[in-house]
Amino acid sequence: MVVVPADAETLLAALPDALAGQGPALLPVSPETEAEETAFVEQAGGLAGARAAVAASTAVVVRTSGSTGHPKRVELSGRALLASARSTNAILGAGRWLLALPVHYIAGLQVLVRSLVAGTVPVVLPSLAGGAGRATGHFTAEAFTRATARLRAESPDAPLLTALVPAQLHTLLADAREHAETLAALRAYRTVLVGGQRTDPGLLDLARARRVAVVTTYGGSETSGGVVYGLPDGTQRLVADTRLAVIDRSILIAGSTLATGYLGDPARTAQAFVERAGTRWLVTGDLGDLNEGVLTVTGRDDQIIITGGLKLDLNEVTRVLHELPGLADAVAVPFDDEKWGTRFAVYADGRDRTIPRLTRDELNAVLRARLGRHAGAAAITYFSFGLPRLPSGKVDLSSLYETAEKLAGTALAVQRDRPPRDAV
Repeated sequence: MVVVPADAETLLAALPDALAGQGPALLPVSPETEAEETAFVEQAGGLAGARAAVAASTAVVVRTSGSTGHPKRVELSGRALLASARSTNAILGAGRWLLALPVHYIAGLQVLVRSLVAGTVPVVLPSLAGGAGRATGHFTAEAFTRATARLRAESPDAPLLTALVPAQLHTLLADAREHAETLAALRAYRTVLVGGQRTDPGLLDLARARRVAVVTTYGGSETSGGVVYGLPDGTQRLVADTRLAVIDRSILIAGSTLATGYLGDPARTAQAFVERAGTRWLVTGDLGDLNEGVLTVTGRDDQIIITGGLKLDLNEVTRVLHELPGLADAVAVPFDDEKWGTRFAVYADGRDRTIPRLTRDELNAVLRARLGRHAGAAAITYFSFGLPRLPSGKVDLSSLYETAEKLAGTALAVQRDRPPRDAV
């Protein structure tokens, strides 16, 4: 296994051999993780004495975002990556891609693999083209519009495709209110894949109302990228031979796109990848429903807390938050509390100052009316520059956990409402 800088040119040159099993496995790294991952490789598993070797079939190792503070190294075979890419190209149709996501994450990496399979070269957004994995700037609507114009000029007859995270789509649609060229750029794509995290239904409705061909995607590093595509007509398509199951609300996925496991972490591998009736399944950690073959993701299974002796599902709290003005992207983050056991804080994007901000009391009046007296938040905080995000576009939950933990013992947290009468 070799550590390589996460830039498109380097990976496009190295991926063919890795995918074919004729070269070493690749571990793409950002500047922030390069030293840690290099030490991991050079010390033969490095961290905490990990001793597992890379599987012979492994083509790429993808470090997860670590949005909850626990990064993992996912081993992906060439077979799994190619199965995903070939099926995606068949579902969406051949075309030329705009790369708008970092390639050390699975969504960006798969744009490269899909392009290699199709025999094309993607246009790389300037903010990702700094070389050696170094971004040259933030994602902007202007840069997206310019890159789209270049793509159209270079391939006037080819269908265009791109993959975005919800925050990027939100940026583009907001800019499109004032700049017609931004909307025209979005409409130039036959498919705009959106995934990596929850996408606000209102954002999807707005995109489709403006005739943007949005396709939602559900999956992750452990499934070589998206394996469930939500098409504009309301139907879903599964990638390759993907199978879905929901057991006790927990979503499981099987199929040829599954990862080999977590490098150097057999305990996590055994917990996440299980055998059932001769079939290998990934336990995703997500909750959902499966009705007539249509999957609906409802939350995470690690969002159940006990507060004041009562169970509270923060997935339900989040659903209520997202219905309130100005809280469409808000997150509920738990923290330990000496008296109640666990409490939660709410963090929201405060960039839009035209929307009135709810006070904690106003928010809690709604939460308690909908979910019970134990559902009050310890605090609500609006970030004037937006929620902290990882390079992948996901909310940086790890930093928010740290922020929430600082509430414990503060004057704000001490000013607790009395617990419910039936609390233990």
